[in-house]
Amino acid sequence: QSTWGLHFDMSSYLPKFKVDTSMMATTAFMMLMVLIMMAAFYLLKNQVKKVHETSIGLLMGAVLSLFLSLFIAPKDMEQFLGFNENFFFVILLPPIIFNSGYSMQQRYFFANISAVGLYSFVGTLISFFVTAAIMIILGAIEMHNWSNLECFLFASLICATDPVATLAIMEASPVSRDLFSIVMGESVFNDAVAIVLHSTCLQFLKNDVSNESFTAAVVYFLVVFIGSTAVGVICGLAASLFLKQFDIRPWPHLEFVCILMFAYMSYFIT
Repeated sequence: QSTWGLHFDMSSYLPKFKVDTSMMATTAFMMLMVLIMMAAFYLLKNQVKKVHETSIGLLMGAVLSLFLSLFIAPKDMEQFLGFNENFFFVILLPPIIFNSGYSMQQRYFFANISAVGLYSFVGTLISFFVTAAIMIILGAIEMHNWSNLECFLFASLICATDPVATLAIMEASPVSRDLFSIVMGESVFNDAVAIVLHSTCLQFLKNDVSNESFTAAVVYFLVVFIGSTAVGVICGLAASLFLKQFDIRPWPHLEFVCILMFAYMSYFIT
């Protein structure tokens, strides 16, 4: 409102902004990663032994979650912190699996292959059935209303341990290389077992539980697990033969892309 009695509506001339929650979530995630790297740099530079960078990461994540819960409405929280499973399985998971296998020390790994196999296969199966049994018992005493199939699906998601923080501490501490290789190998293989278990349990959503469907699920588990291993071995041998026939070591960027493409190819085929 001016002194001459004229009224100007400036809101029509101002740009209208629309908040993109996905961009806000990505920005918050990147800021958190920068803070964690700064904290890790400080701890490593000053040789702080009592606090590990993984603990700082967990603490910062908890503080960020508390901050978001205070300033974002509950109805918008799910959209802001939405989880895209395609982004996880296609973009994030393959490099994690590839890095775990690529950085593994082969001599110690194959020297302890029996222990790695026992913990990753038998141990994961025991964890799967024990977790499912506990959830079924809790349902029987009316602590939840899940069906038995949902209990097995939950068990397939939770049965694989993920000792990232443990491995980070063991890597920075003077522990036995055999022990580190066993824990490292078990953490790689138990994820594969859990993924196949979850895919097997999903088969029962399409068919009723019966002797035929149970037999089909067992066959599916064996075919997927053995077939995936065979595909990985074939792709690994193909990558080794390619790098042997075509010496691209003078061009590291081509060598890196070639190795990465073979790793992604084996992952997507399986």
